[in-house]
Amino acid sequence: MTGLPAEPLLRQIALRGGLTASGLAHTTGLEQAYVRATQTGRITLRAADQFAAAVGLHPLLLWGDDWLRLPG
Repeated sequence: MTGLPAEPLLRQIALRGGLTASGLAHTTGLEQAYVRATQTGRITLRAADQFAAAVGLHPLLLWGDDWLRLPG
C-alpha cells in the first residue's frame, strides 16, 4: 500500500467545518486529492504534506509514527 491513511487528515478537515468551510476547497490541487482520499482511504505523500501545511500542522503531528517510518 502506498501513501498514508487519510483518516487523520479527514478528521482535521471535518474539525475545521469541512473542505469548503476550511478554505481548502480552493487550494490548487487539493480538492481532487481530498476526493481521492475519501474514496480510497489513502493519501499520497505529496498531498499529505501539502494538506498538512494548508491546515498549519507538520505532517508528523497528523500521522505520527506512520510519517516517521517513511523511506528517505
